This record gives sequence, structure tokens and C-alpha cells, in this order.
Amino acid sequence: LGALLAAGTSICGVTAIGATAPAIAATQAEVAVAVANVVAYGIAGMLAYPHVARHLFPHEDSKNIGLFLGLAVHDTAQVMGCAASYAQTYMDEAVVAAAAVAKLTRNCFLAGVVPLMAARHGATAGIATKAAFPTFVLGFVGAAGVRTAGDVYFVGDDATRWKEG
Repeated sequence: LGALLAAGTSICGVTAIGATAPAIAATQAEVAVAVANVVAYGIAGMLAYPHVARHLFPHEDSKNIGLFLGLAVHDTAQVMGCAASYAQTYMDEAVVAAAAVAKLTRNCFLAGVVPLMAARHGATAGIATKAAFPTFVLGFVGAAGVRTAGDVYFVGDDATRWKEG
């Protein structure tokens, strides 16, 4: 349960719990408790954090407030709702972009944490690491590398050309 809560609160909420659960052989009860906790605290944060951020950072710029919202709320959809709420309440649209970047950066850790947790669980449970490691992660990382290499090769350093699509 602790591993599921750690993944859910530190990476990307319910998605991290769903990805981590089979890797560590979590029970359905553990998954249910972890999901309920992450969702409940995420909803509370989504409702409270826009106002808390305004009072904690009254003189900060939009990027810092967006960074706070993107790092404080667990689930990606809840972060976007929280940032949109702040943007509409305080007329500050730049917060949404900053919160999205902060949250999506956290989401990137999913690709590394799940295999590490699977390997750790496999070692403590006596399961071969090869069997515990989700091989789709290698395909995901490889596809991301090919896509990035294609951008560099075809577009290069010309940012205006890249933005054109």
C-alpha cells in the first residue's frame, strides 16, 4: 500500500497507481485504498489550492504559482482543473501553462519508477527481475528517442520552423 501511495502522490495520481499495482503484485484492496486516498486528497487540493496559492504567494509571478499548483496536486486532470480555476478566479492564464509543464515533468518519472519498483519488488519476493520488468517500457523509451531524434534531424535548431509544424 505504501508503494502505491508513494507512486500516486509523487508521480501522476491514479495512473501511477494503475501502472505500479501489477508490477508489485498489489491486492485489489490496496489499489482501492490508494486510489480513494489520491482522489480524495486531489479533490480537496483542487478546491483549496488556488486560494491557498494566492495567499502563500501574493507577490509571486505566474510561473511560481503554476509550479506550486503543478507540484502540489496529485492527478494530472486535477492539476489542470486547479490551474484553470486559479486562472479564471484571478485572471492569470499563464498559471495554466506553468502548472501543465510542472505536472507533465512529474509524469515523465513514471517511465523510470515503475521498472525500478518492479525490480525491487521482484528481488524481495523472489521473482526473477526479468519476469518482473515490464518490457513495454523499453519500447516506449525507444519510440520517444526516435521521435526526438527525428525532430533534431529534420528541424535542427530552427525554433520557428519547429513551431510551424
